[in-house]
Amino acid sequence: MKYRRGFKYQLAERYEQIVPIPIDVEIRTEFINFEPIDTETSKLIIKSGYACDGPSGITIDSPSSIRPAFVHDAFYQLMRHKHLPKSLRKTIDSLLLADLIKEGMDEGRAKVWHRMVRIFGSASADPKNKKKIYEAP
Repeated sequence: MKYRRGFKYQLAERYEQIVPIPIDVEIRTEFINFEPIDTETSKLIIKSGYACDGPSGITIDSPSSIRPAFVHDAFYQLMRHKHLPKSLRKTIDSLLLADLIKEGMDEGRAKVWHRMVRIFGSASADPKNKKKIYEAP
């Protein structure tokens, strides 16, 4: 049996979000699809069963942070697996900030989160940091 570690949450139903990130080609993975809509927007689809580590760092996982964390983690996974260029990281991190505020997080707290992601998040988007696959005996 092969497995991965490091996941805290698992999506129980499909989630879709229109995002202001234009792409030219549709991306399809086992748990994430990213589809172009027009020259300014695309649709992110996170499928039921997708697992992520949720909000990272020294933080409290609150209702206002869970959905934005799932979206952010899905985008970082697409960058780690080279489906999206790492040059989109700043845009994706800005989307996180907007989503946190939209979900009702205090703007000051959301800005601190955003700043920490900008400072410390680069490694999480790096292909060298894909989740390791373990094998049970």
